[in-house]
Amino acid sequence: KDVTFYLDGRIELLSILYFETRIIFCKGLISIDVRFNWLAIFDVSIHLKVNYQDFNRGGFEFRLVIDTSKLAEGGAGEHKQSH
Repeated sequence: KDVTFYLDGRIELLSILYFETRIIFCKGLISIDVRFNWLAIFDVSIHLKVNYQDFNRGGFEFRLVIDTSKLAEGGAGEHKQSH
């Protein structure tokens, strides 16, 4: 019997904290995507895709992205304005 499950959620707190997740379970595959943003400076994305039948043999993919470019842009903008 094939089982399919889907969960999608989002939490936002006063434009300070933003958290979004999506979990999909379908045909033996589990896919998890998470996005986290704090103070519009740090943007973190995590992706995990697992074939639970091949997990012990390395049957998964994982990706982690941490974007801090807005932190650098903010620092550069402050430096330019101080001249």
